[in-house]
Amino acid sequence: MRKIKLLAPFLMLLSGLIASIMMFYYHYEKKQLLLILVLVMLLFYAAGAFIQKKVNQFIQKYEEEE
Repeated sequence: MRKIKLLAPFLMLLSGLIASIMMFYYHYEKKQLLLILVLVMLLFYAAGAFIQKKVNQFIQKYEEEE
């Protein structure tokens, strides 16, 4: 259960790392790079939080059935 708490931050950081590397490789300007990076990280944090919520609901439902 404890590892599930780290799903949203891990997904956000991983997507930020991948986006940073790709934008650095394609020589984006710093302002554009930072704006896109913030948007990507916020989007993936929200997606991770949603997935984390659904996984927790599934686990609770599974534990109630036992």
